[in-house]
Amino acid sequence: MKRYLICLLSLLLLSGVSTATFAKGKKSKKKAQTTTAAAPAKKQSEYDKLFKDKQVKTSKGGIMTLHIVDDKLFVELPLKMLNRDMMLMSSVAEITDHTDSYVGLSPLRPLQVKFDTINRTVLLRRDRSQSVVADNGEEIRRALAQSNMPAILGSYKIKAFNADSTAVVFDMTDLFIGNESLLTAIDPRSETKLVLRGVSFNQKKDRSMLTDVAAFDDNATVTSYITYDSKIGKTYNKVTTAKLVRSLALLPETPMRPRLADFRLPLNVLGKYNYHSDYKLMDPVYFATRWRMEPSDQAAYDRGEAVEPKAPVVFYIDTTFTAQMSAAITKGILEWNKCFEAIGFKNAIRVRPFPTPEEDPQFSPQNFRYNCINYVPSLTGDTRVRTYVDPRSGEILRTTVMVCHNMTWEMPFEIFVFTAHADPSVRQRYMPDSTLFEHIKNHFTWLTGVDCFGMSYNLTSSAAFSSDSLRHNAAFTQKYGTTPSMLDIAKYNFIAPIDAVKKGFRITPVGVGEYDYHVVKCLYKPVPEAKTSEEELKVIEKWVDATVGNPVYRYENAKDCPDCGANDVGDDDIKNFKYALGNLQYCMENFDKWISDEDDPEYLYRNGIYNYLYRRYKQLLTQVAITAYGVKTYERKANDPVPSYEFTPYAEQKEALDILYANRYMPDWVQRPELVRLMGIQRERIEEHKDYLSLLMNATATRLFIYEGQGKDHFDHKRYIRYMFDKLFEKTRKGQKLSDEDFYYQTNFAKTMMASSKIVDRKAKYRDGSASALAAQIAGDPKVLDFSDPEACMKTVEEMPLLYSMNDVDFGRDEVSAQYGALKKWPVINTQSTRQLYYGILKELRQVVKPYINSSDRRTREHYRFIYESINRLID
Repeated sequence: MKRYLICLLSLLLLSGVSTATFAKGKKSKKKAQTTTAAAPAKKQSEYDKLFKDKQVKTSKGGIMTLHIVDDKLFVELPLKMLNRDMMLMSSVAEITDHTDSYVGLSPLRPLQVKFDTINRTVLLRRDRSQSVVADNGEEIRRALAQSNMPAILGSYKIKAFNADSTAVVFDMTDLFIGNESLLTAIDPRSETKLVLRGVSFNQKKDRSMLTDVAAFDDNATVTSYITYDSKIGKTYNKVTTAKLVRSLALLPETPMRPRLADFRLPLNVLGKYNYHSDYKLMDPVYFATRWRMEPSDQAAYDRGEAVEPKAPVVFYIDTTFTAQMSAAITKGILEWNKCFEAIGFKNAIRVRPFPTPEEDPQFSPQNFRYNCINYVPSLTGDTRVRTYVDPRSGEILRTTVMVCHNMTWEMPFEIFVFTAHADPSVRQRYMPDSTLFEHIKNHFTWLTGVDCFGMSYNLTSSAAFSSDSLRHNAAFTQKYGTTPSMLDIAKYNFIAPIDAVKKGFRITPVGVGEYDYHVVKCLYKPVPEAKTSEEELKVIEKWVDATVGNPVYRYENAKDCPDCGANDVGDDDIKNFKYALGNLQYCMENFDKWISDEDDPEYLYRNGIYNYLYRRYKQLLTQVAITAYGVKTYERKANDPVPSYEFTPYAEQKEALDILYANRYMPDWVQRPELVRLMGIQRERIEEHKDYLSLLMNATATRLFIYEGQGKDHFDHKRYIRYMFDKLFEKTRKGQKLSDEDFYYQTNFAKTMMASSKIVDRKAKYRDGSASALAAQIAGDPKVLDFSDPEACMKTVEEMPLLYSMNDVDFGRDEVSAQYGALKKWPVINTQSTRQLYYGILKELRQVVKPYINSSDRRTREHYRFIYESINRLID
């Protein structure tokens, strides 16, 4: 018994309980337990409180950690990421209506941002600085910093620090589900916006929510559903919900050295204002936009060996595309590898299918690190591209291509119109796979060239080839195709003879041409001997200097240069028109026989072909008009052996005008009334033709002001007005019967002369001073222009669709990807003295029509009487 008590006492001592406590019984034991529980507990941190007892989804990445806590977004930003340059953008992952925006599209340009702190607040700042200091002007640099302070896009109270105080946590929910217009889902150029003018989209926060976050090594994404109510007055109401992925991507810590652009090259550029010290003139500087292309093995590259780049440009192509479509797109993009191989880079561009989650867990079309070619289930037939550029240096960081479903549905119409005369294989409802493959491949070579690699359009390139060579020399076309550059829009040899393919002609481009090799060299070839961007530019300028004067290397960016036509080939537009008109007539007279009733029972396809053929006829006429009034211009620097511009010689202008005015009477083969009756009720084609030709006539008049003072060797505005008068009233002078077209053109001309003379400005003899009915009628007619006011007149004409493009090329560029230099347009010339010319024409016109106001048939008498009495009312 004694031994038992000793053991029990020892056990109690080892367990930390004293014998005194044990002896006090149950009450004392309870007190001891309370004392033990009251020992100091670890204090819960502010960081822990944010997540305790809440539903949390966390994604950790290299630049930040993202938390969705219940319905809020908490951003955990490392302090080392403060003041690091980033890019913020918004892209559409899903949408309820593709007419509002396309899947994969970033509706607005990205924002350059950085995070900063003041007291216990994190600031999201937007940096829009467009200025650089070229030299060591520290005083100017400080002044610029004060004048270009980054704006505060958002401010967020710090909720907590992480455990080791290396990061701050703040709530950014409002930025991603609030009504931030700079991150909208709605494309400003969407089908809805273009068709329904005045439509407004109002975001509804109560129907918007966060759904997912994903953080990666160099970027992070926040996914949310954003809902908009849209309406126009009381007639149009719709709800649109978009799944948006907003990305924050880290810009390179060390910006790429900018490559300065030579404006004699077709480049997409980033413009900056260049400030100098010592009060030198502030001038613009342009950074070429380009991928960072550096040799993976510099020593081997220096030895002249072909090496792979450190970071090749990799495109990931949507697996939704058919195998044929995917193969054609891939081959078209990889065509540019030939140009990169010529400057020592092999496999510079690569194309891969979208990887599976097992192949690449981080892949997502919305992940900023991936260049994607996305399928878009839209009924439109276009293709859109968004290229993201580092605004500090011009380095291309990412590009996204969106291919709409109907692109390949609409393409056969264009192929048919341009090539059916030459290629018998396309004279059917459905294109052969091999033919469609070739054209899709060429389309994507052109598209990626002008939108993905830092280059832009060069519509002048195809003018380097002789029109006669393209028409008569099959061997030439097999070797050179249609153009020396895929940057041109010269996809078809539309002037090749009938059945040209059977005769050995090539009617499509051969791929990248001599000019493309030149541009890629100037844009991407390393210049290791240059230590600065300015030294590098001097080397590139020498490369360009060596090509000036050679038409193959000519680049021009002008609106009304005869050589700058889209879908144009060859060097002679007059010959082109004659060759193409015969080809067009052949197609117009036979196309309905080539398409069977079985393949087109409702005439829908044939109706589309007929409309395309007529649009092509209008394109050809427009190009003839540009030949008459256009000015050939050149991009040049001092001492270049080319002029700044060349006026078209009189004889060439005269021939073009004669063609234009001969075609004011629509040819019978264009009308095809017996066929139109099978296609359903539509506007009379001749009515559309009269409107368009009248517009071309007047547009020619407005642009010929630039020729004033150039002498008798050129057709100027005054000479053209007299030519116009003589042509349109030729039948009247001869006492011949007028056609419907004559009535229309004569009336329009008379009204235009009245408006241009300014006589219609006079108030009628009414006491209230109101304008006369005739003056009001003339002023309200959109087809009547006032030639004496060139600025207003040219603005009106530019708003009218002079050239009906079949592939609506968007020449507009955004702030970080703008084509170098301003598009050349006509200067506005004040020619008030021409009012006397129009007044004199009116007086002469009155005498021309006077003999016929009481003779001929009733319609003709009324027509001439209207002109005669209108002039009397205004002049007398």
